[in-house]
This record gives sequence, structure tokens and C-alpha cells, in this order.
Amino acid sequence: MTSTSQGTGTPLLAPPPANAPVRTGRGATGRTFIVGALAGALIGMAGVLVGKAVAGEWIATRIALAPEGMGPRWAIALAAMFGAVLVHELGHIVGGLSQGFRFMLLVVGPFKLSRKDEQAPIRLSLNTSLELAGGIAACIPQGEHALVQRTKWMVLGGPLASIVLALACAVLLALTTPASWSALVLMLGAVSGALAVVTIIPMRNGNFVTDGKRFLQLHREGPEARRDAAQLAITVKLQSGARVDDMPREQIASLLEPSDGSIMEFLGRTTAYTWLRAQGQVREARVQLDRAVALGSGLPLNLSAFIAAEEAWVLAWFDRNADAARARIAPHEKVIRAVLTPHEQIRLDAAIAMASGDRNGARSKVNAALDVLRAQSSPSGSTLWTKDRLQ
Repeated sequence: MTSTSQGTGTPLLAPPPANAPVRTGRGATGRTFIVGALAGALIGMAGVLVGKAVAGEWIATRIALAPEGMGPRWAIALAAMFGAVLVHELGHIVGGLSQGFRFMLLVVGPFKLSRKDEQAPIRLSLNTSLELAGGIAACIPQGEHALVQRTKWMVLGGPLASIVLALACAVLLALTTPASWSALVLMLGAVSGALAVVTIIPMRNGNFVTDGKRFLQLHREGPEARRDAAQLAITVKLQSGARVDDMPREQIASLLEPSDGSIMEFLGRTTAYTWLRAQGQVREARVQLDRAVALGSGLPLNLSAFIAAEEAWVLAWFDRNADAARARIAPHEKVIRAVLTPHEQIRLDAAIAMASGDRNGARSKVNAALDVLRAQSSPSGSTLWTKDRLQ
């Protein structure tokens, strides 16, 4: 592995403001879910009260036909919630696909559909992250044209799907006679309607924003929209084989505004860190990494573990401090091994081996990582850059 100079002269990128907010707390995602659930519950209760006042007998008749007992009724509630979240996340994916995006990830409850890169097949697996169980979908754009406008449709896809499902359930119940399945359809429609309302309300909790708030950010075409567009454009270039150090400085700079403590700022700081490292500006890179690490404390475990692994690599490779690197990854070791790619894991192990004075062990690990990278048929720009650095 080659080392990198510390970098001197005028900074290439502006450092984070001294008073930039940091939305910390491991429970940020959980708080978002709780706030949303409480809001949904209040909306649902209001809906039930209004429904009883307007059509109390109509609703009561359908609920009365549900299987008796707490077990079956809990099963109906869980099935309705799972179905409502699944349709909402599928709405995001359909919205993305309609705008030329490519599917990458879908997580609902215990199930996970994902592909590791654009060429890899879609695989079904169990979701082991409780923080993602509430539902998440991800797509990558193809092409850099009209990124903000296209992303708006992907964001809107979730709430629109929830509204359509709620209306479909209402129509189905109105056109059919009460039956044993009516309670499930009633619950599914109610949860979908509440989910649509909650996700449309523009609000922030922790590092995350609702669909409604993100849509407004994109629609206003302010700094948040420019940051989103820059991040998506860089992702497109990397997936097509461009290297991170080929990205224009102006595009990287767009990733750093505003400093709002959001997950999008975290992604921007992480990308800026990688770009600065590629430019040989290690001191600047560490400033961006420090900000990303601070933001990572409020993110899902997979992201906070990823940034912890990168900080451990810096401690091992640049500071030659193997003990500090090991201490940094110790609390996240299980998650790190699950989220890092094979060559990223080997790269981290090699840096720690080098910091420990085991040059032969480090070289062996580097060769193993290079073998993994050479086996990839269509490497991304990030992969090509990592390969060069390892060599």
C-alpha cells in the first residue's frame, strides 16, 4: 500500500462551521419511528371517531366478523402494518424505476431484497438491523439529466402508493358485503392512510427527514437540492467506472452545504473525505472525516459502523496506531464485518497489521484484497481507486 502526503497550501474545500449542528443519539431512527407511530395513532384514532360518527354501524359490522381472540387480532394488525409499509416502500421503488433509476435495496420488517452493485443479481435475505425494520428503499439513477426532478418522483412515490392503497381498500369495502377478511382490509386501509399523512408532513427527527420535507427541499431547489443532485451525479459517475479523484472540485464542494446534521450531509462529508484523500490532502480529509464521525452517532448501526471502520483505517495507516484502531472498531466489530465488502475488510486488516509491524502479514492481506478486486467483472470507480491505492 502506498502512503499519502499530509497536504499543504490553500484548502481545497471549506471546513465545517464551528457551530454546525450534530444530531446525535443512537435512537434517532427509533425516535423517528416513535414520533411517526404516535402521529399515525392519533390520526387513526381521529379517523375511527369520525368513522363511528359517520358510519359507526358500517365499521362495527366489519370488525365484528374478524376472528375472535387476541392472537388473531394481533396477527391482523401486524399483517396490516407490514402490508402498508411494503406498499409504501414499493411506491418509492416504482417512482424511481419510472424515472430511470435502478433498484438497489428494499427492507421491510425481517425481509431484505438487495444487490451489491448494479450488475449483481437481486438477493433475498433476512434483515438483521432492527433500525431498518420500519422500511427503507434505495435506487440509483441512470444518467445525470434532471436529477432533482427525477428524484422528486421517487420521493413522492411512497406517499402516493399509500394514498392509492387506502382508497383501494375503502372502495373494496364499499363494494363488497362484510366478510371475515373485511377487518384486515379495513385495518390495512387505515394504516396506509395514516402512513401517507405522517410521511407527507414536513418534519425532521434526528438525521432524517420525512418524504414531505425532502420533497419540499428538492422542489425549492436550494442548497439541499444541489447537494442531493451532486451526490447522485457522483454516484452515477462512480458506477460507470469514473474514479473519485476525477470528480470536479465544484461538485464535491456542493456536497458540503448546508451543514444541517442530516444523513445527506453525512454522505457528503464521507465523499469529500475520500476525494481529499485521493488528492493527497490528508489533513483536510481528516477534518471532513471527523465531522462525518460526529454525525454517525445518530445514524443506523450499519452507517455508524462503516465510518468507524474508516476512522480505524486512518488511525492505523496514517498514525500507525494499531491499538487505537482496534479500540475504535471493537464496539462495532460484528456489524463492520457484516457491512464492509471483502476487499474493504482486508484493507482494514492490512492497515492494522502494518501498524503492528507485521509487514509480511500486511502484504499478504493486500494481495488477497487485490485478488478480490481483480475478480470483479465490472468494477466501479471507487473499486478502481481502491485497487490503485492498495497497489
